[in-house]
Amino acid sequence: MKLCHGVPVSVPYDKTVFDFPKYLTPKTRAIIINHPHNPRGSVLSQAELAFLHELAEKHNLFLISDEAYSDFLDDESFISCGVGDPAKSHTVVCNSMSKNYGMSGWRIGYLIANAGFIDQVLKINQHLITCPATILELYVLKHFHDILAITKPQIRAVVQTRRKLAGYMKEIGLTALPGDATFYFFVSTGTTSLTSEEFCLRLLREHKISVVPGIGYGRSCDRFMRVSVGTESWERVTHALRTIKALIDETTPASARASQAAGAR
Repeated sequence: MKLCHGVPVSVPYDKTVFDFPKYLTPKTRAIIINHPHNPRGSVLSQAELAFLHELAEKHNLFLISDEAYSDFLDDESFISCGVGDPAKSHTVVCNSMSKNYGMSGWRIGYLIANAGFIDQVLKINQHLITCPATILELYVLKHFHDILAITKPQIRAVVQTRRKLAGYMKEIGLTALPGDATFYFFVSTGTTSLTSEEFCLRLLREHKISVVPGIGYGRSCDRFMRVSVGTESWERVTHALRTIKALIDETTPASARASQAAGAR
């Protein structure tokens, strides 16, 4: 957006889609959503999606839905944003084979929209990237169903591990924003005196644990970090979570610890 001289308007993490009208301006041209959400792992309900479609129609806006982690659920609860707009009159769905099917190093995805919009996208796309790597296109074409057969069980296993880790974090005193999809958590940095970037740099340098600072997702998220479950073993992930909790405790001012202790009593 900035490269095209647009002005992105961020919505704080603690707002819902029903708060979106407050952030619209006369210059607003599109609403961009992340569904399932990165970094919190939440999925929008049918009512929330219906509200967004009504909002887009009322204000003549595009509704752009980034659905790159749509397969990272172990049930059928995900509803694509495109379902609410069969003709794609205002909806643009972006998705990724790379993210969903374990090929994240190879960038290949797709876009669903109406024919007129696609024509305009192609004009830009051919001058930006020409096309995805030919060898990757051929690989996906030939092995697509094999890829699904292999990755679907892997995705279910990762999501189940995520669910178990959510309970483990509660046991050790870590909190995260609610969500059931994907392979990561948006974990609170709690009462630490450090910014999210300072905290994550120290975690990396002192403990060789890599997480993403919350500030990268907007100023309202500076008290969080994105922690990926990935395919690491239970032992390594739980060790990392315990280390994160210990660093939060270590960098919490004495006054905050005293306040916490008083509240516990």
